[in-house]
Amino acid sequence: MVVLGNPPYLERAKGQGGLVLASNKGKSSMLDAFRGPGTGRLEFKLHNLNIYFWRWATWKVFEAHPEHPEGVVAFVCTSAYTTGPGFAGMREYLRRQADWGWIIDLSPEGHQPEVPTRVFPDVQQPLCIGVFGRSRTADTATPARIRYVALSGTRQEKFDALRTLTAASGRWLDCPTKWSAPFRPASQAIWNDCIALADLMPWQSPGIKPNRTWVYAPDEETLAERWRRLSLAPLAERPELMKETRDRTVGLALSPHFDATGQPASLTGDIDPQVSIRRVSFRSFDRQYVIADRRVVDRARPDLWATHGTHQTYLTTVFAESVTSGPAVVFAAEVPDNDHYMGHHGGKVLPKYRDASGDQPNIAPGLIEHLSRQFGSHVTCDDVLAYVAAVASHPGFPTRFRSELRTPGVRIPLTLNPNLWRRAVELGERVIWLQTYGERYVCSAAGRPQGPPRELRPDVLVPIPGAPDHMPECITYDRDSSTLYVGEGALGPVPAAVWDYDVCGTQVAKKWFDYRSKKPRVRKSSPLNEIVATKWDFTDDLRNLLAVLHGCVLLEPQQDAVLTAILDEPLLRATELENSGMLPPAAEAKQPIIEAQPPLF
Repeated sequence: MVVLGNPPYLERAKGQGGLVLASNKGKSSMLDAFRGPGTGRLEFKLHNLNIYFWRWATWKVFEAHPEHPEGVVAFVCTSAYTTGPGFAGMREYLRRQADWGWIIDLSPEGHQPEVPTRVFPDVQQPLCIGVFGRSRTADTATPARIRYVALSGTRQEKFDALRTLTAASGRWLDCPTKWSAPFRPASQAIWNDCIALADLMPWQSPGIKPNRTWVYAPDEETLAERWRRLSLAPLAERPELMKETRDRTVGLALSPHFDATGQPASLTGDIDPQVSIRRVSFRSFDRQYVIADRRVVDRARPDLWATHGTHQTYLTTVFAESVTSGPAVVFAAEVPDNDHYMGHHGGKVLPKYRDASGDQPNIAPGLIEHLSRQFGSHVTCDDVLAYVAAVASHPGFPTRFRSELRTPGVRIPLTLNPNLWRRAVELGERVIWLQTYGERYVCSAAGRPQGPPRELRPDVLVPIPGAPDHMPECITYDRDSSTLYVGEGALGPVPAAVWDYDVCGTQVAKKWFDYRSKKPRVRKSSPLNEIVATKWDFTDDLRNLLAVLHGCVLLEPQQDAVLTAILDEPLLRATELENSGMLPPAAEAKQPIIEAQPPLF
């Protein structure tokens, strides 16, 4: 007997007069087989139409025909039954009645995934395919072997993966054998208890995307000269110098300001040789400058600038790519570029606040109050961000969750232990202070003065020449002497872990230098890229970078120890927040709150 299909999704079907599964005697519900001890208050979850179909199908295959005990049930439906506490009895039933089971996770992206990733575009709930079967009379004393695989990517990529997936594929992971355990691998079960970062901080935005590289430089003088060259160029040369795109041409009249105030103007007439230049977070740990003119920046992200200020801190990570090494999240004080996190493949910017004044935390509504009640003390938005930094902004996080992070999307384990919470917050405050070069989470009493940690800066062993003829062209590292050679100069001691520090495979110190060498290693988009710094004036910046990385390296053992302790203690489970209505966050929590602002630049 085989039953397969796509059951309809309808919450509380029984209460709405839907299908009633009664036994032949009419005295008890067939759903009793799916009820578990101690789950009574959560068993309303069973009154969903797709669960009624599951119960009828399993009865038909596993119970109705004892003379034919073999059979298969295969459904594609919402995946709540695979992990939710209210479905513990259903999972035990399936383990007792089946010999084997396969779970194909079609929505590892979580709640309300991006539409292109959805197998059914109109369905926002996470989905999976569940296949359960047996080839003999049920052995109710031996749990069925349940295996799990997650398919990520676009809808078409998932369909392609399904076409090649077989029972013999090497991608399957075994689930625990405990009767009511989630249908997830052991580490994945913990992972699913964690809160998706996309839910924890609901407002996310891409970073700045100019679609031309010449508008960025490590120094202001270079950008000023590039703009002067553009402003003085004949009209016929300007399209090439500007590097026209679909959204930006020299003839397009726009206000230079990101809030669109002021008189629109194109780049075909007289151009003011003076231009606004702002510092931005270009790459992880790399602060550079941008020409702040809307006419040459395709996607300036005005919402990010409208909510910018000294109160604001930015977290960046990737949701569509896998985190492989280094910190899973990084922090910055300036508005980040679109590729800030790892230098390519884009990413997401998650601001700490949704408004310019710092009154509206970008935290799932109700969560701060929930945590305050849990710990018996006031929890702030700053605390939540610092906790995330302690837990996820170090290489131990992707190392521990390597298999889980093959499916894109960072999750954060929220501890229920107040002592661990405070320990993590204190640690995370220093992490963010370091990564923002001492511009955020400043507290001299706690050893976090304004500015980067000067005590960790390496010494200048041989000065790096600044003259044009001696601009450094290469950077190398000697592990035996812990010396960093920059052209003809040298710095030290520099620990090997600082030189090797990477974010998702991008070596931070080397990449930082590549943008500042005599011949910068950037993708050229215009002749204006040929205008570069003609003298080396970055030694202090390099020493500060190495000091920040050194400070992060020193914190890694403490961060790893805190993460281990957190995972050994009870966690605030995502399903609890879902049941209380805090997750997924309401649509309005995913938008910034913008008030009328003066011109941003």
